[in-house]
Amino acid sequence: MVNVQFGVTVVIILVQRIHSGAEAQVVTLSPTSPTVVNHSPLVLTCETQSTNVEHVVWTRRISDAAIAVGTIIIRSDNNCAPPFPSLAPNPSIYDYACPLHNRVSITIKNVSRSENGVGWKCVMRIEGKNLESTEVTIAVQGNKLVAY
Repeated sequence: MVNVQFGVTVVIILVQRIHSGAEAQVVTLSPTSPTVVNHSPLVLTCETQSTNVEHVVWTRRISDAAIAVGTIIIRSDNNCAPPFPSLAPNPSIYDYACPLHNRVSITIKNVSRSENGVGWKCVMRIEGKNLESTEVTIAVQGNKLVAY
């Protein structure tokens, strides 16, 4: 009887470890269905439960081609920066921020109709593994009203 209880206890502990490890390794991108008015900004946020994020790569897909927009390294003090200037998101088009060690956002400053149907993903490097979010597709609607 003691061996059965010990075996059940070991199985429960293993299942809990597997379950908690799996939760920490999920990368989400929000909003999941981004809709934006033409000529407005859009903020996309990449996040995980893990606090061991090394860097984030932002990609956008047009048709079948995925293009890296920028790579951001997250430092221990929640500051972030590209590893090299050439890997930074284009500052005339994008801003980025790292409010938390496991949350990074990119802002498309002025979404145009050309972004309609474009897919975005983020890839987080966590404990030496690249984990990607699901892709979100941008929907661009109408025009931003301008007051004169």
